[in-house]
Amino acid sequence: GAAEAVTHLKAAIELTRDPTLLGTSVRLLALALTWSGDSDGAVEAIESAIEVVERHDRELVLLLEAELAAHAQEASLERRGPAGRRLERYADLEGATPGERLVQASLAFEQARASESEADAVAHLERAFAAGRLLDEQAVDVAGPFYLLLVGLLATDSLDLAEASLERAIADARGQASIPALAFVIEFRGWVSLRR
Repeated sequence: GAAEAVTHLKAAIELTRDPTLLGTSVRLLALALTWSGDSDGAVEAIESAIEVVERHDRELVLLLEAELAAHAQEASLERRGPAGRRLERYADLEGATPGERLVQASLAFEQARASESEADAVAHLERAFAAGRLLDEQAVDVAGPFYLLLVGLLATDSLDLAEASLERAIADARGQASIPALAFVIEFRGWVSLRR
């Protein structure tokens, strides 16, 4: 959250040659960029990293794709459409790995948003939580599809699922002593209380 975080992370990424370290570092850079109001920059950074990482680590590429879609929701309109269309090439994933489930969650958010009925939207969102597995695998410090799903749950008044998910996320954030994650989760819990 420090003002110099973006500059520091960009410098580190320029020196990084290891694809796995690059992918992990770009996830942090994207978060710092979005927090500083530059979600377009976050999308660009992730796109560049995917080009390097995809030859080496499929699972990390899936995590990057899911987070690209999440950051794009905060970006300009010119970035949102292409980010959603990128996900379409992953429509046949089985959900066998955490990365696959995270991409499926991103796809579910896009499908819920495009749904013509609240019931259809809720079905997509509930499926995205993968019976709790998504939460167990979520790195709560890195905002992403989990938070988009919460927005969808709020929009469809699926408050029981939102509240249950948030309580688990609060326990995770406290267990990791993560102040940013706790802040995000408590904010969303406040929105659920307000909707009730």
